[in-house]
Amino acid sequence: LWLAYQDGVLDKFDPYTQAFDLYKHDDRNPKSLSTDAAISYYQDSKGIMWFGCINGGLVRYNSDTDDFTTYMNEPNNPKSLPDNFVSRIFEDSEGIFWVSTRGGTLCQFNRETGQVDKIYRPDANKPGSIPASNSIRYIVEDNENPDILWLAADYGGLFKFNKATDSFIAYPVDSTNPEALHSNIIYHIYQDH
Repeated sequence: LWLAYQDGVLDKFDPYTQAFDLYKHDDRNPKSLSTDAAISYYQDSKGIMWFGCINGGLVRYNSDTDDFTTYMNEPNNPKSLPDNFVSRIFEDSEGIFWVSTRGGTLCQFNRETGQVDKIYRPDANKPGSIPASNSIRYIVEDNENPDILWLAADYGGLFKFNKATDSFIAYPVDSTNPEALHSNIIYHIYQDH
């Protein structure tokens, strides 16, 4: 059982032994948590825990060695994360691992290589590109079409991403239309069955 505290540190609780293990950043240990600001958490289909951190990149927990591996932006490496603020982590039914970073950027992250295979950046001059937002807060795969991902963004609203066509559709706020999106600040989405 993982616990995240307001100060960003993590605890792992073992309900059988009733013991807590505290994890926090240690400047002297490169295998410690990258920063005390973990804001997103995800356990992938292989049981590996991942953490998205504010200015600490994407962090993988290594249960065999009880330490962490951190993936950060490397300015001269186009295959690294585009930013070190990781707001959301998600694995779709095809096993594609999605990571969103500051500025509304969405990435396909390759867990085997530790590199980004594809980056979707906001581009107002490119029709069908991901709309601009502060950050993507939530990602959900469509129940009926696994090619569709629904993205909820902070100051960006709701987007539909079609993986087959690599295109995005935005659902904008329109105060004159009572059937339009109510607010462009969305923190969570859930698709019912």
